[in-house]
Amino acid sequence: MRAIGQKIKLLRNLKRLTQKELADLSGVSFNTIVNIELGKNLNPTIGSIKKIAKILNVKIDDLVESEQLSVNRKFLPLYARDLPPSPIVLVSHAYTKYFEDIIQDKWETLIQTIENGYSTWYFGEQDLKRLGKRTLELCRQDNEFLLKLNKKFLTLVNKFLLKTKKFKKNSYAKISNKQLSRMLNEYCGEYEIVSAYGEIVPFCLEVALTEKLKAYLEKKFVGISKEDRDMIFAALSAFPDISFVAEEELDLYKLAIKPKNRRKNLLKKHYQKYLWVPFDYVGPEWTMDYFESRLNEIIKMPKRKITAKINELKSKSEKLKNEQRTIIKKYNIETEAALEFKFLQQSGWQFDQKKEYLTQSHYHLSYLLKEIAERLKINFSLIYYALPNELIELLGNKKNISNSLLESRKKDSFLISRNGESKFLNKDERKKWLPYIEAKKEKDDAKKIKKEVRGMVAYRGEVEAEASIILTSRHIGDMKKGSVLITPMTSVDFVPAMRLASAIVTDLGGITSHAAIISRELKIPCVVGTKKATKIFKHGDRVKVDGSKGIVKLSA
Repeated sequence: MRAIGQKIKLLRNLKRLTQKELADLSGVSFNTIVNIELGKNLNPTIGSIKKIAKILNVKIDDLVESEQLSVNRKFLPLYARDLPPSPIVLVSHAYTKYFEDIIQDKWETLIQTIENGYSTWYFGEQDLKRLGKRTLELCRQDNEFLLKLNKKFLTLVNKFLLKTKKFKKNSYAKISNKQLSRMLNEYCGEYEIVSAYGEIVPFCLEVALTEKLKAYLEKKFVGISKEDRDMIFAALSAFPDISFVAEEELDLYKLAIKPKNRRKNLLKKHYQKYLWVPFDYVGPEWTMDYFESRLNEIIKMPKRKITAKINELKSKSEKLKNEQRTIIKKYNIETEAALEFKFLQQSGWQFDQKKEYLTQSHYHLSYLLKEIAERLKINFSLIYYALPNELIELLGNKKNISNSLLESRKKDSFLISRNGESKFLNKDERKKWLPYIEAKKEKDDAKKIKKEVRGMVAYRGEVEAEASIILTSRHIGDMKKGSVLITPMTSVDFVPAMRLASAIVTDLGGITSHAAIISRELKIPCVVGTKKATKIFKHGDRVKVDGSKGIVKLSA
């Protein structure tokens, strides 16, 4: 932060303020200001910088702008999906603005690149370290911190969903453009706050705790194999509560043993309750035909197997809790480490809750966006490439945005989110950021590339089968039953493909990722965070997944 320190010193001298006077006026400690100016304090809080900027009569960006690339020398790709920028950009706003209300610090910059509809999100490496450490400190200070945030989230999100449900029921013929603009603006504002309470702390905790706890197990169990340590880590990190995906499956199995004359009406209710499950950010939802097909497959099973599956899903939570208690006792896991594993479990659980509730809001939002697209003469499939603030402004000014511009964004665009706002960068503006997100190019020599990757064990087991490389949810129809699903990362819309898989391998994601959660419920081997499995293997390759060692390699 030396550049910021130099700027503060220069501006302070111009205003003829001593360090002591600046400290008294801003409320920032004298020692903090001295250390920032000397370049000794490399991670001052945003709150401190904001107070100093106010007294110096400059915007915080004037102090921080030039510092972003020197602080975050490296941006890491942590999320990649076939998704447009909206409405997920609202999550970026939560990270870079509203998170500060919760922990008095925030993400400085988030980067999103889009290439032919495929998006990658980059997070600053130093932000990850700093905010991970900060959230862990808060949880240690108050063991109920996560649960209190979750309670706040549930209060906010339930009120939010009551409003968004009206989007589906509205008679839009009676609603003016100005009213549509206001409805979208209110949705965005509430979504950002809800998202801040539902996602960011669990995300930061996973970043802070994953490597820390793996290092703890490695140090504690010198005589235990890496495979056994990974098994302990995966078991203690897993949240025992049933996921909303498994809850839908359980309800469908229960429906299958109901009397035949009641199934039709019950299935209709099941459809209405769960059709939104795979919607993710932009859809589509599940159809009645999909549910009928799944139910028919279940009905063909012997009744004893259906009952066994119901009992398995019901008992999953208690079995995992017992397993976790047994491991803690057997291996004498210290109280502090056990508590941190508890934090990691709660993070996974809250991630799942966040996904459950906000996915419903995305489904409801689609009805509002369909109306907006029609009025602005935008192709509905492209409206998600317009930022929410652009749509709000267009509705107010009765102007349009061209489909060709949105197509160009889908083909190739670069988005920066800072201070709760986002903007697309032109080619010249991108140049200063590209070096910080582009990895060093590997030599493209097929003979030298080792057909093997390593990642984190999410669920143990060994499988040897044909690989199905599924890069986007649009291609899950290419998934072959019994094959190994290899994908950048999964989300709920991948569930039909995951149910066909004999094992799951992802490039990205950690122990609380969607792939890790679902693999444990499906009880199939899973290796996450391999970084490059989709690049190393080809569709149809025969691969061996060693879910005990976290290794995936081409079969001999």
